[in-house]
Amino acid sequence: NTVTGNVVSSNDGSGIDLRNGCVDAMVADNILGTDPTGTIGRGNFGSGISVGGSETANNTLSGNLVSGNQHGGISLWNGAHDNVITGNALTEGICRGGGIYANAVLEGPVISRNVISNNVALSTDNQSADDLGGGVYIVSKQSSAVVSENIIENNRAELGGGVYSINI
Repeated sequence: NTVTGNVVSSNDGSGIDLRNGCVDAMVADNILGTDPTGTIGRGNFGSGISVGGSETANNTLSGNLVSGNQHGGISLWNGAHDNVITGNALTEGICRGGGIYANAVLEGPVISRNVISNNVALSTDNQSADDLGGGVYIVSKQSSAVVSENIIENNRAELGGGVYSINI
């Protein structure tokens, strides 16, 4: 499956959702959570892109503009593996976890064997607590998230350019 060149905004869940066995999909050059110009926020209620569930693997997310989504730019959860996440731009302060927002409170994800590069999680007002975790942002209640064997490089954020983790 290929999802490319779309504007996906103002939806009541994630903008694009790959789950439960989705394999070898390409999600590239989409605009998520904003208008076609990238200047007016129209965030999705969930993540910009959500990837998870049993055996969801070998998907590529590249070159997407992801802005203002409530659960981070890209969410990776429960069972997703061997996915490549590269060259995505994430802006507008609501986005925690520029590259990946891993919510271990819900389903303790294992984030492994991903390429997470060139992502940005920055607030436009430079005062928001949401410009954290340029590469990976982990919310954990029981320290159940596992981040291993990833290449995490060239990500930017106010705190945690590579990885930012917080226990709640």
